[in-house]
Amino acid sequence: MGTNRPLMWIIPLIIVILIIFSVYMIWRNSQKKDKPENNRALERLNERFVNGEIDEEEYLEKKDLLNR
Repeated sequence: MGTNRPLMWIIPLIIVILIIFSVYMIWRNSQKKDKPENNRALERLNERFVNGEIDEEEYLEKKDLLNR
């Protein structure tokens, strides 16, 4: 019965691989969207520290929060 199509298992395997790849790409792109906001916030934090608006302790605390 199954001798007519011995490689028929390849099609479901390709479909599963495509689904996994699609989910990974969606997840990866959603992670990239978060980073520019963190970069802007970190730049602003660095500016505030350089200008003397916040002390080193507050700077390090907020930097740690942004890097989580």
